[in-house]
Amino acid sequence: MPIMESWLAVHRKDFKHYSTLRKMLGTEEFYNATATLNGDAAVYSYGEIPVAARGGDSIARAIVFAVGQDDPAPSPPDNLAVTVMQGDRIFIFTEKATVKGMPACSVSNQQTSITYEQCFAKKLPSQSEYPKLVNQAQRLVDLVSPQLQR
Repeated sequence: MPIMESWLAVHRKDFKHYSTLRKMLGTEEFYNATATLNGDAAVYSYGEIPVAARGGDSIARAIVFAVGQDDPAPSPPDNLAVTVMQGDRIFIFTEKATVKGMPACSVSNQQTSITYEQCFAKKLPSQSEYPKLVNQAQRLVDLVSPQLQR
């Protein structure tokens, strides 16, 4: 991970609101700046999914997202990304995810796509598919647990 720390130090001015790599890890900004999920298209986060990292100082984050050259809103996200950091290792997983659209957020799409994504993130936990997304994300985190114990 010294490479990531060095990269963040060089780009510190671009990410002033993230004081450490641990805070930036797994965010929309992280994926877009590092081009780890899609090199030629932007990642649009529609909300975080709660996950628990296994092991001492490990950290895990998950988001549902869409990618696109143009903003995908008001289409729902169709991917799940999970990032786990343990010591000097970073693991990134993606899978397709099924998330229904939210018509209640479509009105806000007329204002800005950021408003749509914020609305989506706020309403996502109350959706029927949310527990499945949480389980899907945690399963991906748990895939690395044996790796982290080495």
